[in-house]
Amino acid sequence: MPGEKKNCPWCGIANPPDVQQCVGCGSELTAGGAPVSVQPKAATPAAVSPKTTSTAAAGAAPKAKKKAQPITIQIQPGYVYAGIAAVVILGYLYLRNDEAAPVVPQNTALTQSDTTGHRIASMERFLAANPADKEAQLAYANMLHDGKMYPKAIT
Repeated sequence: MPGEKKNCPWCGIANPPDVQQCVGCGSELTAGGAPVSVQPKAATPAAVSPKTTSTAAAGAAPKAKKKAQPITIQIQPGYVYAGIAAVVILGYLYLRNDEAAPVVPQNTALTQSDTTGHRIASMERFLAANPADKEAQLAYANMLHDGKMYPKAIT
């Protein structure tokens, strides 16, 4: 029939009745129904699907490019809570390591604070004057232990 659309046997697109090649895939449309494969000519660009046709290939002026849209980032609340928890945990671990004992050899004056050293010296003077005071000797041994002077505290 002369007004009837031709369906392409290769891609199935309905073509106008007056065309000899499929507008979708570029293959020749035959009256007998047998598809004929068409090789593109050297000067012709490759076939383009109808949805992605290029206006530049048709000879029209290219359209202006669209302006870039700003990128919006949506942060989920769960990620915010996880980030806060990680910062708190890392801060705790950092502060806990700062409170650790300094790396100094034991039984040195560097491990004692000034007040501990003065108290020990004061207790030694008291015990020199009162060697029979057992409670003072125990307090002195505890002070030496607190000052990390273990061998002296044991004796």
